[in-house]
Amino acid sequence: VDLKARFDALKSLQALNGKVRSATDALRDADEQFAGIRKALADSTKVPAAIRATMDSLKSELDRVKRKFGIRTPGEDLFSMDFNELLRSLPIRVAMTSSDIGGAHLGLSETNRRVIGELQTEVPAAVADANGFLGKLAPFYRRLAEAGLYPAAPEPIK
Repeated sequence: VDLKARFDALKSLQALNGKVRSATDALRDADEQFAGIRKALADSTKVPAAIRATMDSLKSELDRVKRKFGIRTPGEDLFSMDFNELLRSLPIRVAMTSSDIGGAHLGLSETNRRVIGELQTEVPAAVADANGFLGKLAPFYRRLAEAGLYPAAPEPIK
């Protein structure tokens, strides 16, 4: 019975880890794309205020969602995230819980059960949050293209 419970818990954590990894990869891609847009549109005199406001709002939302997944911006200081915040990030919590269960030859502890229950709620909520953010990017990218802001067409050669 204990082995079956451990196996089921590890399979559940494996599925949660897959969701966390997929969300992390998508958010890293979005972060890289968004950094390129922000760099290309750094001259705020050429960007309408409404678009700048949307960019700022999306950047804030992206930063908030990235924190749940323990994602730092490329070039960001390794220690920019508080250690306790890093330990609360979903990839770390899933990995630590999996390691704790996988390395034990005992039944699941009440703590293991509690953490798995928390993760089974928090991971789907965080993935939904990430998907909510990601869903805003395509319309924003279209808006930038329609305004002729990004991607910028190369200048003709003189």
